[in-house]
This record gives sequence, C-alpha cells and structure tokens, in this order.
Amino acid sequence: MDAIKRLKKSRQSFAENKLSKMHQKWSSLPPHVVKVQVDVAIRCNENIADLGVVVRDSDNKIIVAAIQQIQVGGDVKYLAVEAIKRGFQAARNTEF
Repeated sequence: MDAIKRLKKSRQSFAENKLSKMHQKWSSLPPHVVKVQVDVAIRCNENIADLGVVVRDSDNKIIVAAIQQIQVGGDVKYLAVEAIKRGFQAARNTEF
C-alpha cells in the first residue's frame, strides 16, 4: 500500500512540475544573443537518428532550423553531443 501512495505522490509531483513549467513566461534575450535548441529522435529499428536544431534570436524569432539524419553509431550521449555540436555550428554560421 505504501508503494502505491508513493507512486501516486510521485505522479502528482511530476504533473505539478510540468504545469509550473508550462506557466513560465518567456523573457527576451539580450541583443545579439541567440538561443540554441536541439533534439534527437532515434529510430531503433532502422539504426537512424534525426538531429534537430532551432536557433532563435533575441526577439524569439527562428533564424535557423535544420534536421539531419545520421546513422546510429554510438550511444545516446554521443547523439546528444553531436546534436549540440551541430546546433553551435548553425548558430556560428548565422548572421544576427
């Protein structure tokens, strides 16, 4: 019974945390600063990963967005680092 109570409390805490993050307001970045967001989606059955990059300016406008497929040759940490590296490359190659 205690395990069920802990599970319910954990789920409730997770939901409350998610809601509080949803209600956070975006504040603008300083001029000439960009925000780089990356994501990785892995298709295990095909050994392919999709790397996504979005670069936003200080007005929250998308200035670069890119997706690239790569063969999965390492673990998830490698793919996350690769996505971050490509995100920085995209930001560096952008005039803002």
